[in-house]
Amino acid sequence: MKPIANNEAIEWFAAENGRSVPQATLQASGRLCFGKVLKDELRGPLRIGLLEKEPVLVLCSAEEGSRMNSLGHMRMRKLAATLLQRKVTLPARFLFQQEGGVWYGRIDPIWTPPRRRPRRLRGEKAARLLDMYSYLIESVITQYAKSTPLEDKRSLATEEFLVAAAEYLPTCGDFSEYMRARLRERLRRENHAYSDHSQFVRRSLDADMTGQASDPFTLYDCLAQTEDPLDAVDEREMREAFLRTLQPVEQKLCRMLSDGYRVEEISRRLQIPKDTLQTRCARLGRQWSAFTQQESVQRQP
Repeated sequence: MKPIANNEAIEWFAAENGRSVPQATLQASGRLCFGKVLKDELRGPLRIGLLEKEPVLVLCSAEEGSRMNSLGHMRMRKLAATLLQRKVTLPARFLFQQEGGVWYGRIDPIWTPPRRRPRRLRGEKAARLLDMYSYLIESVITQYAKSTPLEDKRSLATEEFLVAAAEYLPTCGDFSEYMRARLRERLRRENHAYSDHSQFVRRSLDADMTGQASDPFTLYDCLAQTEDPLDAVDEREMREAFLRTLQPVEQKLCRMLSDGYRVEEISRRLQIPKDTLQTRCARLGRQWSAFTQQESVQRQP
């Protein structure tokens, strides 16, 4: 490398201060946060618009916007929803330039949002929501993550519920379905730390796992039915253990229900009155719930 002569002129570049650039940050909730420079420039009532062909944010005074009807006017939540529909990831930072009294903000492609701890509901509101949706949490705990100890599942589900409730937006759809999906995903993700599936490593995919010739079950049966095949294995083994505690008629009733038979068809085939059949089904449901809870307790290390 050629050395630099002592008398050679060097042009030093000052570090650019990003805070001196007019900018604003838009959150997924619709909250728009102005930087100090842009806040000092914008005074009085504002109009906010969005270009139709590209995600460019437009800001101007109400007086200036009234002379430019093509800019339109948007509420903040609608602005965020429109950008999400255009496949724009939020939160996003917009860098603004002024042209003729109007500020045009384009997305900063290299900006990444600061990593923060997930926000959680707290206090009285959190306690009230947990009390209202305790049935949903218990339902998901009973159905998923059979290998995770019960107390750990309840702690994980409660923590995820509070985080998901704080992040919920109307665009997420039905609250109960949204919560059920979030809890199910969290429990499945954490369940792998407790699962011991070494017994299936050397098992053939077509080997019978139940030992019942009348109703065989292999690993092939679960590969295309669920995102996590091992969950299907756990579910089937627990169901077979539950069936072994029942009478032959009750076993046949459970299998017909799982195969999708209607109550009227089961009543006709088993020659059981419909009212009696519905009573038996309700009793079997309570027995299954008690059995799964007992199994979860017994699987604790």
